[in-house]
Amino acid sequence: MTHHPSRPLRAAGAVTWVLVLMLLGCALPQAILAQGFEHVTFASSAVALKRLYVYGGITNLSMLSSYTSQHMSVSLKSSFKCSNPPWETELATEKSAFAPAVADTDGRIIVASGRNDSGLAPVAIFNDAKREWTQAPYIPGEEPHSKNPPRNSPGMAYDNTLKNIVLFGGSNNAVSNEINYFDPQDLSWKRSGPLTGVPGLYAPIMHYIHQLESILIMGGCTNVDSSTGLPTQCADFTTAYLVSSKSAALTTNTSDIQVTKVNLTGPEGLPAARFMPCTITLAQDAIFMHGGGNPHNALADSWILNPDTWVWSKRPISNAPAQGIMGHTCEYGFREQILVVGGHQGNEFVKNPISVILIKDWSWTDEFIGSKAISEPVKIGLGISIAIVLSAVIAGLIVKRRRDQTKRKQEKECRDCEATRGSSDHHHHHHRHRESERKTRHKGSDRHDKQRRNHSRRSTQPCEKAQLDTMEDITDQQRRHKRHPPLSTSPPSVHSNDTSPFSDKHKERSPLSSITLQDTPRQQQ
Repeated sequence: MTHHPSRPLRAAGAVTWVLVLMLLGCALPQAILAQGFEHVTFASSAVALKRLYVYGGITNLSMLSSYTSQHMSVSLKSSFKCSNPPWETELATEKSAFAPAVADTDGRIIVASGRNDSGLAPVAIFNDAKREWTQAPYIPGEEPHSKNPPRNSPGMAYDNTLKNIVLFGGSNNAVSNEINYFDPQDLSWKRSGPLTGVPGLYAPIMHYIHQLESILIMGGCTNVDSSTGLPTQCADFTTAYLVSSKSAALTTNTSDIQVTKVNLTGPEGLPAARFMPCTITLAQDAIFMHGGGNPHNALADSWILNPDTWVWSKRPISNAPAQGIMGHTCEYGFREQILVVGGHQGNEFVKNPISVILIKDWSWTDEFIGSKAISEPVKIGLGISIAIVLSAVIAGLIVKRRRDQTKRKQEKECRDCEATRGSSDHHHHHHRHRESERKTRHKGSDRHDKQRRNHSRRSTQPCEKAQLDTMEDITDQQRRHKRHPPLSTSPPSVHSNDTSPFSDKHKERSPLSSITLQDTPRQQQ
């Protein structure tokens, strides 16, 4: 085995990095799981980066100065029961109540003024990512008032055109019509002063209308009790004001900002004047409003304002509490859910710290569906889709496996065929080689035999020729003898010493008897 001396060092380095990351993770600001949420009314709330934040408020209905610095949050990614939300404790700052809050596009939450122990008009910014507070400059005062007068219950909205926070109204023993533009990027106030054409309002309703690039101002109260700071008379909902964002961008003088007065109507009547209802912007910039007080008795009705026609329409909500609610806030909680936060009913706090209004069927419920949750129909559809996909994948794998098996079988058969063919070719080649050798030997033998036959033929040809010639001679002699017998003076006798050519002596001396196969020279005639 090869020894690697650097491996222990690498392992030690990895452990070191893990420890460093763990320490850094511990050093980062973390939300702490809350032991319990104290019920509040007139609190500040905002939604940033899929988390609901609730800050401040009043904890004792019989004492308006019971401000709290309670700062809690709950994740909107997971579902929960509204009777017991999974609260987490956040870093707190100054105690306050009646302070509006809004989140900008970067996830920062701005809490402005309200009632507090300092008696001034502070602005605090909470950074959701860093989980820390930043103190911004105090709201500029309107002359001839002091530099930082308290601004109890101003209205506030985020201007998406200017990327500014816009504050309007509030009171300091008297209602105000001052408007202020705050830049959360450089923490500076851009323009401040009275807004021409709009009366002073305490706790006005403010929302940004995207299609008009304007800030909508309506509702609120026109008079407050100087001793208690609470409203005594509120504005009706027959009039609204549009503050142009484009005109505000062209000037630092608030008196030059363009303001348009809008008349509101309703075939079903108009909402009653009320103090601090919960409101929220819906799709197409429609404004939803629920509850509130007039100014002390809580209301239970809900309304929607259409910005295209400026017509109010009543919006019944099934299962909604019959008793009115005031001092609550509304936030949009994803998946068409309106979060109703805090508030009180008469002399009691609402039962659940959070309630939910489902926009799809306009019903009141005590369960929130998180952004990661999936509804039952979607689950069924998703399950069917997953089953179909898995079935297709499994079928594809089976087909692929069968194809692979067939391919491997064919390849094996080809290899076996090639091996058999190679063996056959080798055997055939060997056979041909042996056959060639045999033929070569046979050919050589045939050639030798042929040579022997030719030699024999050449050897026997003279003998045969001589025999033929001899026989021809004998035949000729016999023919001649027959036609011309030899002359003799004595009669022929037949004795053993007969000298006739056909006698035994002649036979012995016959040319045929003297010819042998070994004689090769041809006899001459």
